[in-house]
Amino acid sequence: MSILFSIIAFIVALTILISFHEFGHFWVARKMGVKVLRFSVGFGKPLWIWRDKYQTEFAFSRIPLGGYVKMLDEAEGEVPEDQLQYAFNRKSLWQRIAIVCAGPVFNIIFAILAFWLVFSIGVKSIAPVIGNVKPDSPAQQAGLVAHQEILAIDNHPTYSWRDIQLELLRHAGRSKPLAVTVKKRDERIQQTKQIDISSLRINSQQPLLLQRVGITPYIPSIPAVIAHTEANYPAVQAGLKPGDKIIAVDGKPLKDWNALRQLLQNSKDDKNIFRVERDGQQFDLTLTPKVVQEKDGSSVKIIGAISERVDWPADMIRVQRYKPWIAWWPAIKRTTDLSFMTLQFIGKMVTGQVSLRALSGPIGIAQGAGITASLGFTTYLEFLALISISLAVLNILPIPLLDGGHLLYYLVEGITGRPVSDKTKMRGIIVGLLFIVMLTCIAFLNDLSRLFGF
Repeated sequence: MSILFSIIAFIVALTILISFHEFGHFWVARKMGVKVLRFSVGFGKPLWIWRDKYQTEFAFSRIPLGGYVKMLDEAEGEVPEDQLQYAFNRKSLWQRIAIVCAGPVFNIIFAILAFWLVFSIGVKSIAPVIGNVKPDSPAQQAGLVAHQEILAIDNHPTYSWRDIQLELLRHAGRSKPLAVTVKKRDERIQQTKQIDISSLRINSQQPLLLQRVGITPYIPSIPAVIAHTEANYPAVQAGLKPGDKIIAVDGKPLKDWNALRQLLQNSKDDKNIFRVERDGQQFDLTLTPKVVQEKDGSSVKIIGAISERVDWPADMIRVQRYKPWIAWWPAIKRTTDLSFMTLQFIGKMVTGQVSLRALSGPIGIAQGAGITASLGFTTYLEFLALISISLAVLNILPIPLLDGGHLLYYLVEGITGRPVSDKTKMRGIIVGLLFIVMLTCIAFLNDLSRLFGF
């Protein structure tokens, strides 16, 4: 069911974003006097068609993965003489540029609208408070300690761990130390620490930037009381039941559930003796944890039990909410920041600071769609905005077959005074197709590598 849910969330996301992109081309083409023959949501054979008074076909097609706009164009076939004035290729250079630019521009507009709605509804997050700092890590060398809240990175306010991840992603690999503003939760005095991130590279299958810096987020203490057990797992097989409190493991007292996880992980024994309290009585149980391989190759021990739920302290809940008439500004700022960050990410990939292993393909995007959709409407909307920005930025790259490739041809036409030859365009199509197929294959292989851990 989770796979089906992710697939549906992925198809919905892709259909919305690409259709919005194509609507930009459609709307501006109409404004520029170009006849649009078909606006299709999806590809392949149309399942439903409706024609408007301009004889434009609006279709829902069999394959629900995007859409397209087909315009009257002599490059696509013969055009009747009385229709030449409505052909795309007969329009002025600036009109054609406007039509091509409209797709990416509408993706940016969609992102702004999405973030505006998110900020109007309100974004709830957890304060980025440090739980632990790894010894000899960049964070410890900079002087960061547990229970400090990270207020800003490089003077950019950080309201959540997501903001911190984005800032680390933006600055990964730079030689200049990163300024991190922190304060103790129970104090008002702020301090600015300098973290050396020159060795920070995005080159793994799962770029765990926080862990590389040496920071573990704070989580509230969870009592070592079992709330639920999974059938056919060690906890049930050993006799543990919901409501049982685990007091000690192998004679070592437990502080909380996190201490239980750490103790099991660090234990070199195959079997462990659990000291359990049930209905006021204490007794021992022998349990053999199950060893599970993680996607990154590491192993973790599990017992098949879930802890009781513990609410976060009220002072750690952060809510970003603005009046609807004010929310436009943070929405525009967030969209602008993410657009430039995407460009920087591509630039770092070209220079080798970011590995091609960091690319995600359809499987990775589908997983992201499923996860964010399950977390709620605003989280899914933020995901749509991020993908929309990525589509906009990728489409303006000067690669044949993409909008940016057409813009490159129009730039040459504007400089030379004559259109690029059909022969050159055909060569460009071949090069662009090979490039896109290569990137798609790399991204798909990265997805499979993350999924199966190879």
